[in-house]
Amino acid sequence: MTRRPPAATPARSSPTDALLPIAGGEVFLCLHFNVHGVRLRAMVDTPPLAARLREALRPFETPADGAADFLLRIRHSHERFPDAAPEGMTEHWRGTLPDGPPVVCHRGAVEREVLLPGLARMRLSGCGADMRAAPGADGWLSLGCILPALCEFLARRGHYVVHAASLSAPVDGAPRALVLCGPSGVGKTTTALALAHAGMQLLTDDATFLFAPEPAAGPLRVWGLPRPCKVHRQTLEMMPWLRRLCDGSEPVADEYLMELAALAGPRAHELAEPAAVLLLEPRNPRAHRLRPLDRVDAIARLINENVRAADPRAEGPAGGAFRALAALAARVPVYALSVGPKLESLDQAARPLLSPSR
Repeated sequence: MTRRPPAATPARSSPTDALLPIAGGEVFLCLHFNVHGVRLRAMVDTPPLAARLREALRPFETPADGAADFLLRIRHSHERFPDAAPEGMTEHWRGTLPDGPPVVCHRGAVEREVLLPGLARMRLSGCGADMRAAPGADGWLSLGCILPALCEFLARRGHYVVHAASLSAPVDGAPRALVLCGPSGVGKTTTALALAHAGMQLLTDDATFLFAPEPAAGPLRVWGLPRPCKVHRQTLEMMPWLRRLCDGSEPVADEYLMELAALAGPRAHELAEPAAVLLLEPRNPRAHRLRPLDRVDAIARLINENVRAADPRAEGPAGGAFRALAALAARVPVYALSVGPKLESLDQAARPLLSPSR
C-alpha cells in the first residue's frame, strides 16, 4: 500500500523572499540558504513549493549573501514525465521510494537525472539542479528530488550523508555525538527516540551528515536534518509519549508518520564531534550488550551500508564518502549494540561513550 504524499506545512512569506522575473515571463520566489558554508540559491515558482524546500532547510535560510555555490530551480510543469531515458542518457538504477512511487535514475556524460514517472523529475548538472513536478505531485518532491540534490551538492563540499541516526550531548561545554548505524528495520529510530527521551539532543533518525573536510587530517563533525519519520505501532506502545508527535494520518502497514522537528529542538543542525559509532544488531530479551569492533570489521560494515557509487570507480563524491567513513572508523571507537528489553535504562549504557577519555 502506498502512503499518501506527505503534506507540506502552510506556505508563509519570509523576510528573505524576493520575486525574480525570468526570461519568458515566469516569476520565481528567490530563496537563499547557507548550509555550513555551502551556499544555495533556489528559484521556486509557487509558495507551496517554497514550503517544501523550507521543510528541509529552514534552519539554514539566510538573506542573500553573495554568489551561490549551487542553484536550484523548482517549478510546476504539465509534462508527462514518461518512463524513458532522455537523449544522451542511459538507465543506471530503478527502484521505489519508501512507501512511494517508482523512481528511475539516468546518467549521461555530464548530467544525471532522477525520474518519478508521471510525477516529477530532477536534472543534476555541475552547478545546480532543475526540478519539475506535475500539478498535485508536490508531496514526493522532498524525498524524490530535493533531498537527493542536497546530498549531491553537500557531498561535493565534504558533507556526506550516512544512513544513521545521531544524537548529541554537551561534554565540557562542546557537543559530542553518538552515531547509530544499521540496516532498515534494526531499530535505529526506536533506539534514538529512547535516548532522546532520556535527555540527549536528537539530530536525526536516519540522515546524518558526516563532515570530513580536506585535508584528511581535519576534524570530523556530524549534523542532521530532522525529517519526518515512520514509527511502528509497537514502538508507540513501548513509548506512548510519542503519540503527541504523530501527524494524524492513518497508519500504513502499522506505521505512523511522525514529525521529529519538535523533538529534535533548535540545535539539531549544529556541528558535533563524533564520540562513538554504534552498529545496531538485533535486540535481545535479556540486557543491553555493547562490544567493541575491530577497525576492519567496522569499516566494512559502514561502507556496505552507505556507499552506493554513481560512478563505477567510486570517484568524486562516492570516493569522498568512502574515505570519510574510513576516517570515522579509524578515529572514533566503534561498537556493536544489541538493545535489551528495558529502553528506559539504555541511556545509562550509552551516555558514558560520549566521554573523550574512552
